[in-house]
Amino acid sequence: MATRKFAAEGSLHLYSSQANPLYPSELYLPERWPEMREGLEHCNIYLITRRRRIVPEPSTLRVEAGWLHGDLHVRHGIGWVQVPFRYRLHEGHHAGAPDSVSITADGVGSYLIVQNHLRQCIRLPTYALLAEAECDLGSATDLEVLYIGQGIGRTRSRIAVDRLVAHGKLQRILAETLTDAPDAEVIVLMYRFEHSKMHVSTGGDLTLEPTATAAEEVEHFRALHAVTFSRKQQIDLAEAALIQHFQPPYNWTFVNSDFAAKRRMKLVNCLDAQDVTGLIVEISTSYLRSRLWSRSRRPVDIDDLFPAGFDASHIAQASSEDRARWQSDLHDMIHAQIAQIALTTTEERNTFLHGMKWLDEST
Repeated sequence: MATRKFAAEGSLHLYSSQANPLYPSELYLPERWPEMREGLEHCNIYLITRRRRIVPEPSTLRVEAGWLHGDLHVRHGIGWVQVPFRYRLHEGHHAGAPDSVSITADGVGSYLIVQNHLRQCIRLPTYALLAEAECDLGSATDLEVLYIGQGIGRTRSRIAVDRLVAHGKLQRILAETLTDAPDAEVIVLMYRFEHSKMHVSTGGDLTLEPTATAAEEVEHFRALHAVTFSRKQQIDLAEAALIQHFQPPYNWTFVNSDFAAKRRMKLVNCLDAQDVTGLIVEISTSYLRSRLWSRSRRPVDIDDLFPAGFDASHIAQASSEDRARWQSDLHDMIHAQIAQIALTTTEERNTFLHGMKWLDEST
């Protein structure tokens, strides 16, 4: 017989910072540049990703009125296509003289070299160029998630870079990419998971009367809004949920784990102890303008955000400010992947979190 104790149930929502991308060779720079290491402080979750290489064509590069113009070579099928782009140079690039810079490319197209009138040379990674350039690359910038991991010190301060400089899986991915996909590039995304919130939901099978007293209900509601988790617990939960969501080919742990199993994983105990029944982990790549995907999780498309037949004609009648805001919001939504992990079985979920009973998956 179905029962429910409380009218409200809670889910923990962990959400990421924007990604800090690095080429694998850049993982060694924090050893020499303390300011770079400081910028990566608390980046404890990392994703090893890959995509077809996108490179600037050196002969097309030119600067006009503070804008860098040129063409990008983009892999398309078995050939290459050229896509025009423009990129606004920053003050740090031109040092106040935007028309007095020279632009060259390194040998493989991973960096552009910007030299200004002060003879300063700034290396601009191609991934940073693509994040801000005005161009139409479509799905070419999408990143396949190959491996997810964490680096957090148990007894001393540690960030993910410390883990990756001697990481066997990264070395294997680089070796197999060099052999099997030489036209691809590997990019490591570093993330902070410093923020969280609780989602508290009433509803469920409304024919069931909660067994808790009014005082117990109030106390439970207050407790859900006061849950606390250590940094280590949040990192562990984020890593496990993202691995199950993407099921990366180089991960083995957590790929097929059942978070709702009666025999609870040790990882879930901290959620059970505070009566949390769901886990949501959100990760963003909106700054990079690159969607995440894996073999088991396709990239988010705008059609996934709205029901079939959705009428968007009212957007054309909106003010320019509203349209710009909606466009920004849609951009963020398309570039977010959300792992949603139930910590209860289907039968248990029939008693809460929805306004009517769920149909059994076997029917």
